Amino acid sequence: MSARPVLAVSLAFCGGVALGAWLPQEPSAWGWATVATLAVWAALFAAGRLAAGSRIGLAVFVIVGIFRIQGDLNPLYTGSDPLAEGDAVAGGRIARPAELRDGEMVLHLDQARLRRNGVTVRLGLPLQILVPSGGEGYSVGDLVTVHGKVRLIRGDRNLGWFPGPIATRGRRYAARLIVGSAAWIRREGHDPGRGPGAVVLRWRAAADAFWKTHPGAAGQILNSLTTGERAGIPAEIQEAFLRSGLTHLLAISGMNVGFLAALVFLLLRWGLSLLEALVLRLPVQPVAAVLTLPALWFFMLFSGSQIPVGRAVLSSAAGLAAVILWRRVHPADAWALAALVIVAWDPRALFSASFQLSFAAVAALMLVASRVVPVLSTPAQPGEGRLQRLYQGTRALFVVSLAASTLTAPLVAFHFQQVSIVGPLANLIAVPFTGFVVLPAGWLALAATALWAPAGVHVASVAVWSAERLVEIAAWFALPSWAVIRTARPPLLLTLSLLALACALLPRPTRSLRFWCVGWCAAAAIAGSGWAIATHRQELLVVVLDVGQGLSAAVLLPGGGSLLYDAGPRWREYDAGERIVVPALRRLGVAHLETLAISHHHPDHDGGVVAVRREFGVDRTWRGEGAQALVRGDEYMLGSEVHVLVLNPPPGKPNLNTIDANDRSLALLLSWGDTGVALTGDAGPALSGGLAAAATRLPAHIALQVPHHGGSPAACRSISEALRPEVSVISVGRNTYGHPKQGAVAALETSGRVLRTDRDGAVFLRSDGLRWEVRTWRELSTGRTWAERLRWLVAGW
Repeated sequence: MSARPVLAVSLAFCGGVALGAWLPQEPSAWGWATVATLAVWAALFAAGRLAAGSRIGLAVFVIVGIFRIQGDLNPLYTGSDPLAEGDAVAGGRIARPAELRDGEMVLHLDQARLRRNGVTVRLGLPLQILVPSGGEGYSVGDLVTVHGKVRLIRGDRNLGWFPGPIATRGRRYAARLIVGSAAWIRREGHDPGRGPGAVVLRWRAAADAFWKTHPGAAGQILNSLTTGERAGIPAEIQEAFLRSGLTHLLAISGMNVGFLAALVFLLLRWGLSLLEALVLRLPVQPVAAVLTLPALWFFMLFSGSQIPVGRAVLSSAAGLAAVILWRRVHPADAWALAALVIVAWDPRALFSASFQLSFAAVAALMLVASRVVPVLSTPAQPGEGRLQRLYQGTRALFVVSLAASTLTAPLVAFHFQQVSIVGPLANLIAVPFTGFVVLPAGWLALAATALWAPAGVHVASVAVWSAERLVEIAAWFALPSWAVIRTARPPLLLTLSLLALACALLPRPTRSLRFWCVGWCAAAAIAGSGWAIATHRQELLVVVLDVGQGLSAAVLLPGGGSLLYDAGPRWREYDAGERIVVPALRRLGVAHLETLAISHHHPDHDGGVVAVRREFGVDRTWRGEGAQALVRGDEYMLGSEVHVLVLNPPPGKPNLNTIDANDRSLALLLSWGDTGVALTGDAGPALSGGLAAAATRLPAHIALQVPHHGGSPAACRSISEALRPEVSVISVGRNTYGHPKQGAVAALETSGRVLRTDRDGAVFLRSDGLRWEVRTWRELSTGRTWAERLRWLVAGW
């Protein structure tokens, strides 16, 4: 093992978790491997062969990590649905304060029981309840019985494979229960809970209610900084903080916990030192450290046990334990111990943006500590002016901010597809302001309110004023158009290489660290280049995305270039363009969109266009309606190789009183070599004319995007007879129309394979110009080939 065994063990275990999520899912096999390696390890130590045991020790933790994540991947997140959707009765205890979202009340049931068709299932994850307006008045601890319709929360079923479709942001829920009316909820009693933990949670609920009495973003930000509840922060405010590189300030940070631990410890040590009788009997510092531990526990519960808080609490606890035992603890060991405990408790935390950004930022601080700490801690030298001292301190703090921004930049690009340029300077101003003004004012307001309500009102006004200034700082830094660089999502191999390069470029890294970082970059570059050369081929890729009841298909052209056909639905707060289409395009490596084709103006097809236009530059737009509409028979070239033939709408000005908007859908036939794909939107019987005109020009192998979500058996029958598609893809979600119709599916099955996005997730169609290769998200999430796994590492999809 290395000179820092805790660090080595933590890295080995976390590496095993990451590797286990990438490897084929064989939990039983890895379980036996774990038992065997542990037995060998124990036998070597029992035989006195300590050196050999130490050498394989890290391998043991790698294998244990693989087994831990593979055993934790349950069917809910691996493509199969353990719960059936439909009418159900749920019972449980409200575990968190209610949230108001777009006129709906959101409740969270813990320890929930779900009863369907006489069978009761106890859920391991919380249940989310959506109640229409009028459902106010619920509090934490209420025992309720709810009648509604179960809707599974499936997560991303498009390109979100690694590690399987695991939720990587926020809290995970078993399912969502849609309630038609507040009258369908019945209170069965109230259970406030028992013990100190329940008391802390009640205080947290009271603090949440207090901040909700202060309207506006400032109150929500203060609520997030003190209780961890950030659901009510407006989207535009979150975007401003993200653009300015200050999004970490919208949640409780580890810095706040460290500040609290240090403050409590110093106050206790000072107070105990005044007790002469205690000083003569016991050492003051260990006693103060013991008494500080409950304060950390309180703060973790009060803040909602978030990952950054857990990291800071565990690191602080390690430092306090060292004080109690009269030992010294290295910051790297405390950092590694916190990571080990969190990932061992919940291995899926390793893949969350919160975990990665929090630990990366602290790692950056540790790497530059040797340069910054002497500047900040060295007393002023004779003849050194105040301005010079201020300049040196400001420069040192800027180095800290720059280091944290540099090391987290690859992870921000990976998770959010953008990097803030103004982040280092914005953090230099906003972080001290938040830590020394906004946060203390928020905590003082809560304490003052608990002691004397009138005083709390005045202190809260100061806290709200300071939070408003924080919002103004974020908005000012986010204002320039160049404040952020938007980028395609870097693949994992490139992200790790950028992290290694950032470590090597930080001020004064150790020689060994720089050697390993540069070595990793060189090896990754060689491996990536070799893989790209070995597997390079011209191909046409069509991805029919899973956007629910709507349509969006991304087309990547051989030789470069892209086309997006429709942009998915937009219903109330759900915008498929923002949530699904834009992230999918960035994961596919699209930074600029050459062509946007809109079949027709229905919200399930063009609802996401606004988000797509906002995030990407669009060179040209094709439409089936309007003055610049394309008509049947028009021909175009995409790039230099893909031929486009317009199948619909027919030429001539339509009579809007007699023709349905669906029949005016822009339908395209994209052909490359012997393969072609028909994108038909919602076109119905009118499409038959275009198919008849193109009958002599059809490629040998056809893939079909089924029109109108499979809702027209007659149209599907005529299209199937005309095209004889080898594969037909129905883009469909939950609906009340009965889509797809059984007759439509039966007609399509006579010519080839039929896939549905509501069951199979996104559908990937690859063509080499000779034939189609078809894979679905469900197939990829449960069993990728080794070539596909390597592709994900190098290409990102």
